[in-house]
Parts: sequence; C-alpha cells; structure tokens
Amino acid sequence: MHDPLSGSNADPLTIGVAIDAPGLSDTSTGRFQGFEASMGMSLARNLGSENTRPRFMALTFEERMSALRTGKVDMVIAHVEITDLRREEVDFVGPYLRSYHGVLMRKGDKGISSFKDLAGRRVCTRRGSAAQFVQLNVHDTPIETLPGLGECVVALRRHEVDAVVDAQVDLYGYTERYDDIEVPPAVTDGRPAGFYAVALPKGTPVDSCKKVYRALQEYVRTRWSRDFESNLKKAVKAFPTTWNAFAPSEGDMNRHSSCTAP
Repeated sequence: MHDPLSGSNADPLTIGVAIDAPGLSDTSTGRFQGFEASMGMSLARNLGSENTRPRFMALTFEERMSALRTGKVDMVIAHVEITDLRREEVDFVGPYLRSYHGVLMRKGDKGISSFKDLAGRRVCTRRGSAAQFVQLNVHDTPIETLPGLGECVVALRRHEVDAVVDAQVDLYGYTERYDDIEVPPAVTDGRPAGFYAVALPKGTPVDSCKKVYRALQEYVRTRWSRDFESNLKKAVKAFPTTWNAFAPSEGDMNRHSSCTAP
C-alpha cells in the first residue's frame, strides 16, 4: 500500500483538515489556521525532511474517512473522535486533545447553570455527536441535529435554538469568533466527551504508525501548550489553572493509539 511515511516518497505529506472549526482549524483569514493546523505543521517537521511542508486539504465531516480510504490524504487531523466503530475504518494515533461535554449559549441567558436547565429548551448538536448524551442526561428536551457544529451556532445566534451541546473545546473555539455567545465553564459533567486523534489509513504499517506516534509525543511535550494558548484563548481564560487538562496524558496515548512506540 502507499506509505508516505516510509521515507521513500518525495511528495509532501497531505493532511485532511476542517475549515469550519474556529480555534481548531479554519480558513477565515484565507489560510489554514488554528490549533490543529499548527499541529499538522509541527508533525510534518517531526516526521522528516521530505515531509516538512505538508499540503492541507479541506474536508467536510462526511469526506474524512473516504479520503483516507481512497488515498486522497495521508492522514486526517480534523477533531476525529476515537470510537470503536471508526477503529474498523482507520488507524488512530493519539489522542492529541481531550474534552468534556459543554454548553454554548447566548450571552445574557442566565437560565442555564447546569445540564438540567436544558430541560424543555431547544438544543442543537451536530450529527453523530452529543445527541445521545443529551437524551440520556436531560429529559423532555427537543434536540435538533445538523450536519455541522457551525450550523448549530448559526441557529443559536438567530434564536432558533436555545443552546448548543458538544465538546467544550469545540464550543470555546466559536467564542473566539463571535462576541454574543459564551460557554459557561461550570456546565459540564466532568466526563470525557471524546478523544481527538490523528487518523491514518487502515492497515498503516506498524513502523510508520510508530513514527507518527513519536512525532506526536514530541509535539505534546514541546509545542502543545504554546499552540493551545495562542489559538484557544477563551478556554485558557475560563480555566486559568487547569486548562492543561485538555492535553492528553502519556497513558491516554498508550491506551488509544493503534500502535505504541518504544
């Protein structure tokens, strides 16, 4: 199979990224920017001289897995959550980011101080995301699922829904762009909403998988904090002493990666 990490391929690494996730990965300035884009650049440098200038390819949520299967991209860094179902489709290295469930609401809405306050309110989440969590934890709540989180944010700002539920780190990204919405930091269950990892084609050779693992280890140790602070300032401000809890532990990476490196 095509293996861009084997050291024999002179083509640049192609990384699939999102373009609609402020703070994580977007193109609002005309170039790819955000925490995940910065991480992709760092990983490419750590993976060797032939891959130091990666090519970014914008992918929708629906395109990400198929792009890996068909070889359009060599890896995906687009807040892909590790799940048992996805493990059947791709290999994972990571996580590089972890989060908890949170709520995004309009500023001035003082009626939401816990998940229980969502009862009876109109809640939006992206498809395949937190809908099941809301159904299990909040009764009598109308849930609207839309293809992307950005569409939920639009609905919130138009007063078409009352709140958006998703991973806190994703929600804080949107507060970097819009001043009329906020994430109350105390509204969380304290349980992981998901682990975001680098997705590789299924069947990636073990040596290449380990190469990515070591590159990610190096990134977490050396640049993770700097990139998080510069791209997700609102999250840092909300958790001034504990924001590093969004970082993965060594144990997280050992448990959840498809390969581990000695």
